[in-house]
Formats: sequence, C-alpha cells, structure tokens
Amino acid sequence: MKRLLSFLALSLALAASVCGANGVHPRLLLTPAEVQEIRAARGKAPLFDAALAEATDKVARALAAPIVVPQPKDAAGFTHERHKANYAEMQLAGFLYQITGEARYAAFVKAMLEKYAVLYPTLGNHPAAASSSPGRLFHQSLNECVWLVHATQAYDCIYDTLTPEERKNIETHVFEPMAHFLADERAAEFDRIHNHGTWAATAVGMAGYVMGDDELVKKALYGSKMDGRTGGWLKQLDELYAPDGYYCEGPYYARYVIMPFYVFAQVIENNQPELKVFARRGSVLRQAVDSLLQLTYVNGEFIPFNDAMKEKTFQSPEVALAVDWAYVRYGRDPRLLDIAKRQGVVALNAAGLSVAQALVANPRPPAFDYRSVAYGDGPTGRDGGVALLRAPRAAARRSPCSNTPPSAWSTAITTSSASSSTTRAAKSSPTTAPPAG
Repeated sequence: MKRLLSFLALSLALAASVCGANGVHPRLLLTPAEVQEIRAARGKAPLFDAALAEATDKVARALAAPIVVPQPKDAAGFTHERHKANYAEMQLAGFLYQITGEARYAAFVKAMLEKYAVLYPTLGNHPAAASSSPGRLFHQSLNECVWLVHATQAYDCIYDTLTPEERKNIETHVFEPMAHFLADERAAEFDRIHNHGTWAATAVGMAGYVMGDDELVKKALYGSKMDGRTGGWLKQLDELYAPDGYYCEGPYYARYVIMPFYVFAQVIENNQPELKVFARRGSVLRQAVDSLLQLTYVNGEFIPFNDAMKEKTFQSPEVALAVDWAYVRYGRDPRLLDIAKRQGVVALNAAGLSVAQALVANPRPPAFDYRSVAYGDGPTGRDGGVALLRAPRAAARRSPCSNTPPSAWSTAITTSSASSSTTRAAKSSPTTAPPAG
C-alpha cells in the first residue's frame, strides 16, 4: 500500500510539473541560465573551447553540404551511416544556435527535421531488419532510440524559432509516432531491463518532456503500462546496478549505458527536481561512474568481460559526459578532474564547462584513486560479484606529488556466483601511460 501511495504521489507531481514547465525552452540538457553562463565563458576554458571549436568545424562542413535524408536500405552502409551523421549534426547545430544565436544553425535543424517529417510516416519495418525488435530508420530499434535522444535535443534548442504550425508538423510526423512506436509497438523491448530498455525509456522521455506530453513521460519513467512495475527508466536504474554501482553486463556495456542514465537523469532534474534521481538508491549513479573507472586498466582500457570490444577506453564520449556530470552533481571530487585531464575532452554542456573551468584553476589535480575493489552483482548485490585486486609494481608507484599514472599494475580478476568462484585472469596492463589531457 505504501508503495502504491508513493507511486500515485509521484504521478500527480509529474503531471503538474510537466505541464507547468511546458513553455520554457531549452529544457532538456540545457537551461536558459546555462546558455548565458556558457556564452559568458567562451575563450576562458581551453578544453571547453576546443570542444566548441571541433563542433563548429563539424557543423560548418554539414552546412556546406546538401541535406540528405535517405530511404533506409542497409544495416551498416550508406543510409545507416547517413542517419547517424544526421542526428549528430542536428544535435551540435542546435547547441551552436543556443550559444551563438546564429540563425543558420536553427535553419539547418529545421530543414532536416522537416525532411524527416516527410519520410518517417512512410516507413514500415526496416528492410534489413534481422532482430526481434526492428526499427524503421534503422535495422534495430536501439538505433532509433539513439537518433531520438539526439534529435530531441536539437529540436529543444530551436523550439522558440518555430511557428506553432512548424512544431505541429515535426511533432505529429516524427516525434510522436517514433515515441509511440518505441513505447507501444516495441513494448517488450521498451520494458526490458537491459541497456536497450534504458535507451528506449530515455528517448521516449525526452520526446515527452520536449513536447510537454505527460503520457510519454510517465511511460518513460514507469514503463509502458505506467504502473511502475512493468519497466521504465526508474526500474532500469533500480535493477541494472548493484548498490555499489556495478553494472550487471560488465564494464564495456556500463560504458554504453552510462550515457542514457546520466542524460535522462539530467533531463529529469531540469524538469522535475522533486524526483531527486541523482540521490536515488544512495546516489547509485555516483557509484556507477566510480565502478566504471575502477574496471579499467590505468591506461584507460576496459577490462574485457564477456563480449567486450577491446578498443573502447575511458576516453569514449559516453564516459567523458558521465565524468563531467558526476563531478558537478556529486561534490566536485578533484580526482575526477584527473580523469577528465587524461581524457582530454569535456562534454558540450554546463557540466563540461564546469570541469574545464576547474582544470584552469587546478591544472594538477590529485590522482584518481585506483584501488582493489569487490563488487556485488544484481539489484541487491547478492547475485554473484566481481573482485579486482591491484598491486602497483614497486618501480612504478605513484609519487604523492606526481600526476603521472603508474606505468603498469598487476591485476587479478575474480568473479563469483551462487555456485562458483573463478579467478579469470592475472594480467598486467600495458606499460604505456595514458595520453595527457
């Protein structure tokens, strides 16, 4: 009964908050106050300025080329890559419009979304679909979710430049049908407690918030049936992480899922701070970043659990984004600045600016604390676990006054389940130190 009353109270708060904030844009990952802060800081934080310059160059090339929104045909060829490039270019162009006020960026996003408003209603299942959850623009619905996460940010940034008729065209022909396709027609995937479900809930929720659609927001938070039991972003957060922040699929997928968790947490915070998602489960998102970083070698490579791809490192943009927000949201731990410096990049948002500014003020932050750890698995931390034993080689111990990481560590990894415990490997990380930031 207490759980039901709590759920009903949160639902009532949600409805009031979404409708009350509907007129303010941007409202997803940027706020008007943050836009002013970023504008005032241009030229004063080198890492952020470098990210802004890179985005400006990328969008300049996009503006110089024709807008191409092709009929979907392949799963890894031209049309697939073009739709991926489109969402990335739209997201950056929307951000640049907010920061510079230059109308050409808003016009680019508007023109591209209008092309999608023509294409998307004509699409059925993708012709190259081979999975049980096909998309329309892409061969799997997961890619559709990633497209929607980026495209809604772009739309949010140019919202106030559009007429009511233009907004209606884009919303009724792109965002509404795509969100309902993901939440309703792909409900099994949407409610699945898995990184795919996390991306789906994030995408649908961002569409709901940007359009002021209460039903979509409720589905994103509480599952396709809006009951708090079938699925939803909150259930994903409650069940995919152990209390100590260990992600159930291992560090490689923790890298991938950390983005929708932090992105949507920030979106919720900007629209419904009363839900206190950054504090949920004892601030499990803070532990999630720490465990993700602990499960890398000191050169930044993820320890290869399961079917991990070895080329991914903590320099992946998803990790940089999460590190920036974790720094801002959880006490500005200076050891995260060491990671950000070694990553050499910050996210294009207010958190990225804060990290870049902190590195100007403190260019030699204390070293990140790599340590031996023992993580539980599962929602309660009792469904197995992973232990990581670290011992720095004597000749490579970090000096308290040095920012140079140790060149190599001896590492032993032990996993356990209810029925077995196995030492998986005893391995030394490569001797090459990570690149300086």
